[in-house]
Amino acid sequence: MADWQRENGLLAPLPARESPDPSALPDVTREPISFPAPRAHRLQSLARADTGGVLALGYASMRGYGMSHPTVNELRLGYAEVTLRHPVTGAEFSAGRVRVSQAEIVDTGAGAPGDVPLRLGFTATIGWNEVKTIAGAMLDLEMSAPNPHPAHQEEFVLYHTEPVESSGFCIHYKLPHYVTFGSALDNLRKATKTGEPS
Repeated sequence: MADWQRENGLLAPLPARESPDPSALPDVTREPISFPAPRAHRLQSLARADTGGVLALGYASMRGYGMSHPTVNELRLGYAEVTLRHPVTGAEFSAGRVRVSQAEIVDTGAGAPGDVPLRLGFTATIGWNEVKTIAGAMLDLEMSAPNPHPAHQEEFVLYHTEPVESSGFCIHYKLPHYVTFGSALDNLRKATKTGEPS
């Protein structure tokens, strides 16, 4: 669909470039993310992101807190072959197949007169998860806007949908904050007894 839209001048043409060497792509699991994030980091982060977080932020945009109300261009569910290279022989072999989902959405561009009329958002993830890919593509589109809503800025979206970071931070309230809260209560009791802050 996107190819047809490009042929008809509705989407910007793809930039001319060679296919990247997979080993040269940045890896968000090994390199800290910085902003503005490389496109590879953004797409990897959305693929790994918590489904609930992606849906909440994507839905907020769809309900009017963003600048877009898109249409699903294509939604694909399928299998991807996982090919590895043997570390000793160098021979490539199949390690199996995984389910994948990907979505492309389009929205009317909010650009200057003469710009192409459509903007494209994309995301993909492992597993069959239509709602995550649609919402993720929505967020990709929003993060690419010139002035996104604060809840759809790249840093906010990528940090707040990271499942390890967000769940770890939430769970840390169980012990460290319990201990510091106990200490604060001790100080309040002392202040209440003496009538003076400690």
